[in-house]
Amino acid sequence: MLLVDDDALLRRLLKTTLRAAPVRLVEADNALDALNTARKEQPRVAVLDVGLGHEDGVRLCQSLKTSEATRDVRVVMLSGHDDATTRARARRAGAEAFLAKPFSPLALWRTVEQLLAG
Repeated sequence: MLLVDDDALLRRLLKTTLRAAPVRLVEADNALDALNTARKEQPRVAVLDVGLGHEDGVRLCQSLKTSEATRDVRVVMLSGHDDATTRARARRAGAEAFLAKPFSPLALWRTVEQLLAG
């Protein structure tokens, strides 16, 4: 599973929440590293922040979904902006799930569990 956020503290929270998942966790702090890591590691699920500093996590999602090497990655988008526009952009980019920050660790776990099962 690929965890992508420019905030190291949030990546640590994601790792702590998902450490019991039946997959190996890898992480990236920017879009370019995330794309390279996804191509190399072939994660089943990616948890992506919408706001990656000066980068756009929605564009990263779209890049993952349009690349032959990574198009099967299931994507959970995280955002501090819980509005219809942000949700629609994530959905159009191919995200299977969207969680607004602050999110419940249990909600994240259940979402990832569903994506891994499906």
